[in-house]
Amino acid sequence: SNILGSSEEKTTSSLHIQDRCKTFRSLALWIADFIKALLTKELYSNDSYHCFPVKRATVTASTMSQESGSELNNNKNSTSPLLGSLETFEELRERYENDIVRDEGSLLDVVPEGTLPTDNTTMGFFHFVALLPFTIGDPQSEMEEERTVTSFFPLGYEAAVGIALAVQHLNTGELSLLHLSSLDQQPCPIRFTVEFVDTRLSAGYALNQAVRISEPLQERNEEQQELQRQLPSAFLGAGLSAVTAPTSLVSGLRGYPQLSGSATSAELDDKVKYPKFARTIPSDAGNANSIITYLTQKLGLKRLAVINVNDSFGNNYVHGLREAALIHAPELDILQITIESESTDESVKQTIKTLKDSQYQFVFAVLINDNMHKKVMTEAVRMDVAGNGRHNWVFADSFSTFIDGLRVEKGSPLHRALRGTGMFQASGMVGSRFKQFSAEMKLLNNPDDFSLLARMVPYFEESPYFNAESFLNPVKLSYTSFFYEATILTGLAACKAAGENNMTLSGDDLYESMTTYPAFESITGKLELDPSTGSRVPASAFYEVSNYLEEEELDPRTGKIMVRFRPAITDLYHDGEWQELTPFVFSSGKTDTPRDIPLPNTEQHFINTGIRIITLVLLAIALIMAMGFAGWVRKNRDSRVVKASQPFFLYLICFGCVILLCSVITMQFDTQNASIHGCSIACTATVWLVSIGITIIFAALYAKTYRINKIMRNASQCKKIKMTIRNTLKPVVVMLSLTFILLILMTALDPVKYRIHIEQIDKFGQPIETYGHCDWLNSMPYLIPIAGINFVILILALVEAWKARHLATEFAESQYIAKALVISSVVLFVGAPVLVISSDNPDATLFVASGIVVVVSCSILCLLFIPKIMFDRERKQKMSRRNIVRISGLASTIPMTQSQFTDPRSQMYTNASLTTSSSISEDDDSSSELGERILTTKTQHELVHENEVLKRKIKRLQVMLEKQNTDHQEQNGGSTAVQTSDKRARVSFDDMERQPFIKEGPTPVDLEMARESDIENADPEATNEKTDEITTDEKGGNGIAGREEAERLDSLPGKEDPAVAKEQADCDEDGTATESSDLQFHLPNSI
Repeated sequence: SNILGSSEEKTTSSLHIQDRCKTFRSLALWIADFIKALLTKELYSNDSYHCFPVKRATVTASTMSQESGSELNNNKNSTSPLLGSLETFEELRERYENDIVRDEGSLLDVVPEGTLPTDNTTMGFFHFVALLPFTIGDPQSEMEEERTVTSFFPLGYEAAVGIALAVQHLNTGELSLLHLSSLDQQPCPIRFTVEFVDTRLSAGYALNQAVRISEPLQERNEEQQELQRQLPSAFLGAGLSAVTAPTSLVSGLRGYPQLSGSATSAELDDKVKYPKFARTIPSDAGNANSIITYLTQKLGLKRLAVINVNDSFGNNYVHGLREAALIHAPELDILQITIESESTDESVKQTIKTLKDSQYQFVFAVLINDNMHKKVMTEAVRMDVAGNGRHNWVFADSFSTFIDGLRVEKGSPLHRALRGTGMFQASGMVGSRFKQFSAEMKLLNNPDDFSLLARMVPYFEESPYFNAESFLNPVKLSYTSFFYEATILTGLAACKAAGENNMTLSGDDLYESMTTYPAFESITGKLELDPSTGSRVPASAFYEVSNYLEEEELDPRTGKIMVRFRPAITDLYHDGEWQELTPFVFSSGKTDTPRDIPLPNTEQHFINTGIRIITLVLLAIALIMAMGFAGWVRKNRDSRVVKASQPFFLYLICFGCVILLCSVITMQFDTQNASIHGCSIACTATVWLVSIGITIIFAALYAKTYRINKIMRNASQCKKIKMTIRNTLKPVVVMLSLTFILLILMTALDPVKYRIHIEQIDKFGQPIETYGHCDWLNSMPYLIPIAGINFVILILALVEAWKARHLATEFAESQYIAKALVISSVVLFVGAPVLVISSDNPDATLFVASGIVVVVSCSILCLLFIPKIMFDRERKQKMSRRNIVRISGLASTIPMTQSQFTDPRSQMYTNASLTTSSSISEDDDSSSELGERILTTKTQHELVHENEVLKRKIKRLQVMLEKQNTDHQEQNGGSTAVQTSDKRARVSFDDMERQPFIKEGPTPVDLEMARESDIENADPEATNEKTDEITTDEKGGNGIAGREEAERLDSLPGKEDPAVAKEQADCDEDGTATESSDLQFHLPNSI
């Protein structure tokens, strides 16, 4: 309703008095003029308001002013109103009222030929009835003639002046605001008059007025004829769609076309209900296209709350928005919230509560009057859905009459609510001819024209716009331009149709002429109607977005700071595209695109700080371990144990573990400490580090195990083979090259991306629980082959370790490698599924992944290096003890029993042991060039079994020797040789008890070394003598027992077997197979 203005209404009696006075005055003037004409036989020859003769064949719209210039030029002077033709032709029509003829079904009042003083002239009168809202009063008395006016509507008054100017231009032919090249020769035998009627912004009251005005003359009573003496030719108006709809129903039924410049409801496009309605403004369906395009394409909205008045205007507006959204933005969700037209406090509260519960933050409001706008926005501030910087409100074109001229106190609820608001409307103020139109409208702000308008426009003198300097300076409403065009189009169409139909003009002819009239350039652009709907073609109009900005001013009366809102056009829409003129300032005071729904309270699962600390501590321990082992290799690079293990591969394994461990660092990244792009780089780096590290480690382990097995195979065949680093490194280089190629392809084509996974969403589909993770899906074509390569390396290494299961080397390296590979396999086999299961938990993912990396690295490092470190330490300790024995030269250094000390055989064995220990010590010191000794190819189970069998045999031998010794003592008084052998056997057995034959892993024992040294270093003649002595004693005693004893002695370890001796003879002279100068495997005689 604020579209339409406000004013105090005159009483019905005053209206009647005015009409009667006008009638009597016209009658008196007509009588005086008639008498003067009889006397002078000349009609109005010197009257400035002379009715010029019109010849249908010669007079055109463009030549009207030329033929009537001499009669109407006085209208241009300063003392005559610029709208003088309106009153002139109204009075002329009244003078010839009795002569006017209106044919049945025609809309023209025709003055027949011969009636006017000039011969062969005829004239038609076309009477506009403009239904406009000028005032509003108490709703309870809106249907009464007498009521109290409560407000005025600027739309009614400004549009009335625009219509009056259009009628003036039609009568004078001054159509410079139009481009009518195709109509230059169109004759116009019609003059136009206009009547303004107040609709009071009431559909019921406007309907009664339309019925009264359009009622046929023969059906009127005397009072009705007195109030309305002439029939309309067409209706203009009636402001709002809710008021226009019922009036256009009546006008259509009575055969009168109705043209509007402000009613935009899409319902009015229904030609069944409104057969003769047309408009020069696009319908809401056309407006909706531009609105939806702006909201979705310019602002990127996905959700829109629409608050609309619950009437045909509001509901059809929303319907148009939905239809446009289906075409231009199917993803747009429109929430419709209606408010009753009475806008009671309760209905307003319920409307705003519904909006608050919806959580929509962008609102489009279709309201109708200032009271409704004020109530809605005040309640919106109270419920915190306006004026908070988060919610943004834009309005339909009805908002302009509420906010224009509004002054509010700074900081008040209404001030906060209206800050940063906007309005959509079809623009009538941006065309190329609008400035000229606005200038001509401004000229009408003068006392003469205002006095003329006061006699025509209801309550103009009582309105705040009468004699106001700001009125029409400038034109403030786009509707004014559209009403001007509606009047012009109707007049031109009437001229065209009347000229074609011999001064008869039916409603159908006029409506068809209006809707099919050729398009022409006008104030608001190219004016063209759609014949199927009667509405303006949307593409022919401009649309604008107005942004209301604050302007502060000091109220001198109260001293308070007041705020006005100045509209600024920010965007224009034409030919299907929006053009930005200046940025839109939203309620937040910023130009940033607002949100249509609140930001979600998202719970983002980041990696816990405690988990980060734990994994980094584990990483630090593992890195220190890897670098420490590498430093130990460097420090002991000249040690036999290091050289035998090939330092290059030890360094390589340490390097691979360091690279693998560095992946724990890249696993620490998430969106808490890096961007999405940075996290994606970290994911890709993790793949590189893990892949390369595992490939290096597994390939190096495979190469070392393969080296041992190949040497062993050649040693069993008594062949020499030289395994260099280059030969052993080949599988490492091949596997690593393949891994590098796949990683490069993956990084270039489908790198690993870091993505945010939405765990839970709210009702808008926004995430409220998320976590980040590396997305491997696109990189799987490359990751699967990389995993396959490492799996193949692992299987090959396990196979080589299985082949070396019977190999007992001096350092047991192959067995430790096998254990490391098994542990790594188990960890990967168990850890990989756990890693997949825990992928939705960043803490668990980091902990499990880091644990796998650390466990694999540490198990390999510990199993490869700790045994070597322990062996080297034990070797140094033994060397230190043996050096003490050598230096002192005291036999007491070695603990011995009294019997052992006095027994010559025990002394011999002890001396041999010392010699052997010194030899071994010297060998350890001087054999740095030697490699790792291969002790046996038998399994540990077989060695344990042989050890047990050997113990049992020695025990039985000891028993037999004791028995023989006892028998000899009884027979011969004792034999020193036998006692010596007995004590020697006992010493050997005791040594074996003190030094077990099998330790953890195949490490050397002093007993085996001593026995070998005893056999190798013993004097053959002494040995033979002892053997002969034992044999003789056996023969001298129990021959059978002597033979059994000899057989058992032959089976003792260290006794050369002829077959073994033969096999030894077939081997190399030194009985060794060498790998290189830094790695030698000794084949002892037992093999």
